[in-house]
Amino acid sequence: MSLFRWFCLAGVAAGCAISSASFAAAENMDRFFLLGAGEVKGIYFPIASEICRSINRHSLAHGWRCGIAASSGSKENLQQLEDGTLTFAVIQSNIALSSSSIDGNQPLFKTVASLHSEPVHLLVQARSSISSLDDLGRALINIGDQSSGTRDIALSLLDAAGIKKEDYQLLDYDAGSQAGRLCDGDVDALIWVSGIRNSSTAEAYRRCDVRLLPIPIAIAAKVMQQMPGLLPIVIPADTYLGQTVEVSSFGPVAQVVASANAPEELVALLTRAIVGDLGDVRPSHPALSNLSQADLRRMLSNDVK
Repeated sequence: MSLFRWFCLAGVAAGCAISSASFAAAENMDRFFLLGAGEVKGIYFPIASEICRSINRHSLAHGWRCGIAASSGSKENLQQLEDGTLTFAVIQSNIALSSSSIDGNQPLFKTVASLHSEPVHLLVQARSSISSLDDLGRALINIGDQSSGTRDIALSLLDAAGIKKEDYQLLDYDAGSQAGRLCDGDVDALIWVSGIRNSSTAEAYRRCDVRLLPIPIAIAAKVMQQMPGLLPIVIPADTYLGQTVEVSSFGPVAQVVASANAPEELVALLTRAIVGDLGDVRPSHPALSNLSQADLRRMLSNDVK
């Protein structure tokens, strides 16, 4: 099992009357679970933080406490779900579809909710001679950690574009350092799958002159055909400081999933923290800002409504 960092956000209960039901719940406060997020500078982490914060705020009432497990991304989260370390995780929809069962029969997890879309961000310095996907031959390309969901999509994208493996060099800087590496000239291009207005891309736009390159529709279609769970996405103009035109792309949808063994009462509790009487996940990140409460409710899994 790979190492990971986890953070427990304590619930707050002060200056209020506690009912007998709350006392009973408080006696069972050892009911603790972990929610797998991604890198701290990614979007999954603040989403997971908000969900845990909502649950822990009411922990005296229901007796559960939630902790956040930071990770390198969807693939590590999936591994942690499988070995029982995590009870819930945020993962990419394409990874969810390709890994929905252990042996073809036994479900590995159940989907709780679908959240925001996560376009491929292909980013270069503005002064770079790279003007399209076809120009990535002989480039130093950062595609993130080997346990991240970005890597599989990036490799499929390069293959669909007809760029041979021997013609480029792959790097694995994480989300926290990749913007600085691009601006310092240590990498020629970033391929990064994340929600709109993610902090890593925003940091690159703040630190130096950069450009988002469009993904040609025909090439995106090839990747989507090979990898179910991806969809066309447009990054709107003015999403990032200095980005004046919309950019065509594609990518997965972020999904909250539960271990197949998660108690039904806990799955229902998490649903209420995503959109319900316990909380609302939408303020946690701008990537979710365009979703209405009705949108979130429509995207809740039929298994947990």
